[in-house]
Amino acid sequence: MMQQFTHDMMFFSSELVLFLGALLSLMAGTYGKNGLRLAAQTAMSTLVIALIFIVFTPANGDVSFGLHFMQTEITRYGKILAMLAAIGGLMLAPHALRRIEVYRFEFPVLILLATLGMCLMISARDFLALYVGLELQSLSLYILAAFARDNARATEAGLKYFVLGALSSGMLLYGVSLLYGASGSIQYDTLQTFIASGTPGMGITLGLVFIISAFCFKISAAPFHMWTPD
Repeated sequence: MMQQFTHDMMFFSSELVLFLGALLSLMAGTYGKNGLRLAAQTAMSTLVIALIFIVFTPANGDVSFGLHFMQTEITRYGKILAMLAAIGGLMLAPHALRRIEVYRFEFPVLILLATLGMCLMISARDFLALYVGLELQSLSLYILAAFARDNARATEAGLKYFVLGALSSGMLLYGVSLLYGASGSIQYDTLQTFIASGTPGMGITLGLVFIISAFCFKISAAPFHMWTPD
């Protein structure tokens, strides 16, 4: 059991670094006037360390945490891209925060949590793990959308994003429940085998329609893009 625990911790070394870095950034942000700078520096250091961990973590198709997550070359490259995007966002953030006159240390913390959610989504081996990562990322993005809380338009946009995000999450869960009811599994490889074994039934078809619609809603793909201008 201890060996399995050690294996899981090594498997999720980069995600653990992101989680601990988010906690440290949150604590660093409480140090008076320099809180935002300390939090941003801590977040940037965390992303660099996590990036190093993921680069040197073996990508041999290993699975962990009850077969919910996997580590392959594709997931490694996906995590690297997510962390590079987060680093770029933190580098561009000071100018944007000055422009809207918002100086709150929670910004880098939310960036780290959103990145953690992305990494969980990328490593997911089934829809349960995917949903956990998606919601962690989404909750952080909802707050970031309304980060300028004194701005009425930002608050409205954040609220609309939250409501519509909840709608798309509901569509995703409904689609997953249909897939589970039809196949008895929510794991990607099992579903792939089930669908490839014969003509998919109505439950599989409707489930895929709901899931694809939910993801199109999340990424503002037509025809689910009308809310994006907010």
